[in-house]
Amino acid sequence: MNLINIQVSEFLNLPNMGIAIAGMGCIYVLFFSIFTAQGKEFFDGKLNAFESNFAKKVIWYLPWALIQQSMVLIPVSFIQDPWTQYGVSVGIFALLYHFPNIRLMIFTGGFAAVFYAAWYFAGFQSLIWISVLHAFAGTCYYFIGWDMRAWRFK
Repeated sequence: MNLINIQVSEFLNLPNMGIAIAGMGCIYVLFFSIFTAQGKEFFDGKLNAFESNFAKKVIWYLPWALIQQSMVLIPVSFIQDPWTQYGVSVGIFALLYHFPNIRLMIFTGGFAAVFYAAWYFAGFQSLIWISVLHAFAGTCYYFIGWDMRAWRFK
């Protein structure tokens, strides 16, 4: 079975869908509380400009999220020990990709710690679903208004 067939079957796997939906719910609750504190109306039943822009950003973010997750998870899969895989994955995603933006490193470290634990230890091996979660969480982070730049050249 090739990588594409495996990923399609993992994407359609009901337990993986459940984990992904639970993950989306957790991300939604976290960012809904932040958006509410900022006075932004978010998914109140009527589609507004904020939600329209949010949906467009998620869709445009998906290919980049898939590339980033592939760049972490595929090479790390050659390491034999799952705990080492987990540590290296979290380190690459949080520290290497987002250094020196401390706030972004903390956020992505938390994301990586939770979702890579599901990847390595709970059988949640869907590159597509983890990329969808990455795109959703990254877009939420972007719309908070915090600095997204990992490198500052000014």
